Amino acid sequence: MFFFDAALVEYRKCLAIREVVLGKNHPDTAKSYNIIGLALYTKGGSGLGQESPRHTSTSPQGSCHSGKVVLDKNHPSMATSYNNIGLALGSKFFFDAALVEYRKCLAIWEVTLGRDHPNTIATTSENIRRVEMNM
Repeated sequence: MFFFDAALVEYRKCLAIREVVLGKNHPDTAKSYNIIGLALYTKGGSGLGQESPRHTSTSPQGSCHSGKVVLDKNHPSMATSYNNIGLALGSKFFFDAALVEYRKCLAIWEVTLGRDHPNTIATTSENIRRVEMNM
């Protein structure tokens, strides 16, 4: 637990520097949001309460949506962000919202990588299947 907490402090320091130097809409700043989100998800806390994920100030969609300002809508980093948001939402039992994010991810992978690529088949399609089973 100590190492996690120490790592999270460092991630947040990095984020603060990136926000000042690069701005809140820079892709590298979005990566910091993503890293912090994944760290919290791994620990078991997504930062979301029991309220709807679309109506909270700590919604993970914030970092992904800021990326839309800089990155093309079909950029692979957007697919990764949508996938990670789906993971966080699914872990909080927001299955409908998770499914929306996974489908966005799948659409990007199909365009950029093709239907037969491992990311398209194994990862995203499996995440969609798992969520649909829980609905």
